[in-house]
Amino acid sequence: MKNFIYVFLFIASLLGSCSSPLDIDVSKLETFCDHITALGEVYDRMETIIGTTRMKIKSGEVKLYSDDFTDEQKDELKALQKKEDEIKYSMTHNSFKWPRSSKAQEKAILSCPGGAEISPWMDK
Repeated sequence: MKNFIYVFLFIASLLGSCSSPLDIDVSKLETFCDHITALGEVYDRMETIIGTTRMKIKSGEVKLYSDDFTDEQKDELKALQKKEDEIKYSMTHNSFKWPRSSKAQEKAILSCPGGAEISPWMDK
């Protein structure tokens, strides 16, 4: 019984600590890789909602705001897109230098942890 309580408390603490990418405080993102990680969280949540990758949306295979989504999902997707824009704005207007060339941008993104997964989502 004692072990069950410990397991329950552990699971409850994990579930209670989950936060939404919408809770990201963009002003606290300090490094380039912090921004990339934050974008990754936003993109992961978007993929969870839409059930596919952003590349399929860009290609037209999937519509971002199809009738298959609930109003809550549509609202969350809009909020996630706004958070994405805030993070990208901060990334390009921060104290570190955002590379101008797309090759340099790609290299910078890939140098961050998780950058390979995030890179296809980026509009370069």
